[in-house]
Amino acid sequence: MAKRISTVLIVLFLLAPGSFVAAEEPIAEAQGEIAYLLEYVADSDMRFERGTASYSARKAAKHLRKKYAYAADEITSADDFILRLASRSWLTGTEYRVVAPDGTRLSARQWLTSALRAHRGGAGEGRAPVSQTPPGTSAGAP
Repeated sequence: MAKRISTVLIVLFLLAPGSFVAAEEPIAEAQGEIAYLLEYVADSDMRFERGTASYSARKAAKHLRKKYAYAADEITSADDFILRLASRSWLTGTEYRVVAPDGTRLSARQWLTSALRAHRGGAGEGRAPVSQTPPGTSAGAP
């Protein structure tokens, strides 16, 4: 009987409203970072290659928003968003690429990861540059 009461108390403690606060903070942070990345894409002057087609930054952001709306409950972080949604096709597995105005090509994963890293490291310093090769990469990198 004492063991059963202990089990019930543990379950009630875990289900108490305050126990969800810690879980909500990372989710809110992830959503904020994902929103940042989506705006970063939309505001860039990059072209986005998906398969054999090339898209404007605004169209690419719209596509990523649709993918995120569909799978948001499965995405736990901005890194997860980049890895699972923003860097490759669900259907073919083909990697998305970005092309800078100067012709420099990067994988979308590399470009977005660099942007996220700069955003995290530069809180309060403004946005990472969107029209040039991101920090930590070299021009012409795959």
